Amino acid sequence: MADMEHAMAITEKLYACRRAARTLLGTKFDARMREFGHAIREVAAKRNTTELKAAIALGQAAQDDGNDFLFLEVMAAYVELAEPSTREAAHA
Repeated sequence: MADMEHAMAITEKLYACRRAARTLLGTKFDARMREFGHAIREVAAKRNTTELKAAIALGQAAQDDGNDFLFLEVMAAYVELAEPSTREAAHA
């Protein structure tokens, strides 16, 4: 049960990243998500790993560089890859 609760908490934080990125980026959101989505997929392919692990690696690199906003964008882009906003809007 604790594992499921932990997974749910992480999921909520990822969705919060997407909401924050959408608010902060405004009209630039879609373009930035495409850009970072491409980067995540590229890293995943080069490392022969999952998109989630690639996003975590990119996000960690951003944090290591002290760029918390870049971390937010990368995590938001991962959410967009996993569940595009068009689905979210359709179910709102």
